[in-house]
Amino acid sequence: MKNHTPHFLLVILLAVALFAACGGNAASPEPAPDAVTATAVPPTNPPLIELVPSDAPLEKRPSFSEEVTQNNCNGDNPLTQSISRSQTVSSVMELGGGLTVSQEGTVGGQLPGELAKVEVSVGTAVNVTFGITYGQEETLSRDLPLETPPGTKRVFTIQYYDLWQPGTLRITFAGETYDYPYSLRRGFAIEQTNTRDESCVTTPDGYALYDDFSTTDTLNTHWRLNDEQGLCEMGVIDGRLQFTCTNSADQDQGAALHLIQLNSSIKGIAMTVQVDQMGGPFQLTTRWQCPDSGEERGYHLELATDFVRALEFFPLEDWRTEALSTETAVATSQPHLLTIERPPDSITFLVDGVPLTLSQTPNLPACYTLVDTGISYWVWQGGNQISGFINDVFVRSE
Repeated sequence: MKNHTPHFLLVILLAVALFAACGGNAASPEPAPDAVTATAVPPTNPPLIELVPSDAPLEKRPSFSEEVTQNNCNGDNPLTQSISRSQTVSSVMELGGGLTVSQEGTVGGQLPGELAKVEVSVGTAVNVTFGITYGQEETLSRDLPLETPPGTKRVFTIQYYDLWQPGTLRITFAGETYDYPYSLRRGFAIEQTNTRDESCVTTPDGYALYDDFSTTDTLNTHWRLNDEQGLCEMGVIDGRLQFTCTNSADQDQGAALHLIQLNSSIKGIAMTVQVDQMGGPFQLTTRWQCPDSGEERGYHLELATDFVRALEFFPLEDWRTEALSTETAVATSQPHLLTIERPPDSITFLVDGVPLTLSQTPNLPACYTLVDTGISYWVWQGGNQISGFINDVFVRSE
């Protein structure tokens, strides 16, 4: 009998080896390698960024203002001059939706969805749309013509504006489109927004400015109007007292604007006056009165468009006047400085610093009490109209 034991053992050993190679003991498998975790991969295409300019005009944002003075006091023709202003402007952008833009053009803030995972920059879109480099600085100049009439010193208010181009920033990314309003700085502009005229006359020697009509309150604090017939319309406009008085066709009346005297020490009054148009002379009046006796003196400077003369005024004798000087020619295109002074025993009238030649010396009442110093009576013939203005009023005290 053959012995088969070795062959049987070999079969068993091969079976065990094969079982081990196929996974070993099923109850105790070897550990498997760690599994790979799947992550979201952002799209490889960058966001598409477009700028869509609005059809609306450039937005004008006021920045600051300045005043420019042109002096044409001695001119016989209008003066036209241009001013030139320069500014350095940086092409920067403002965004809506709580977003910001850095100096380099990178958009910051709370971007939504997948857009928050990528860099968004407007630099290329600005260059493509407007042909400029984002954030670049450029020096720009603007010119503005200004005109001043003859015989006038005019102050112009110049307003500066920052100009901004409105539009829509459109970002397309990962199948979504996002729109945000934008404003891109595009330059600056200057405009004339206001004018006022100032006196061509400086403060006379020995005088102090009493009223430059810088506010409308001066009518209540410095002046009192006696106009029972309702002949005059007046107000403080552009730093001067403007007035227009019209009489009825069949009457010969007057109206008075009195200086409210601060004290009794005023010795002289000077003012810059101009008459725009008139049918009869405009009369600037000083008046002195004795309260007890009623003795009164009044003197006029009669102002026409081309001459000045002095008159004595008799208010208690039917408003009669009597000429004290001949007509003195004056330039028609500018305000004139009219000065009325009371030396110890007489009155002096000056036009633009030159005394008027009088036929007799004006005098004061015996009591020498100053009641209404200065101004102003308007006296004219029936049916006429007077229009003009007073720029500045000066006083000289004892």
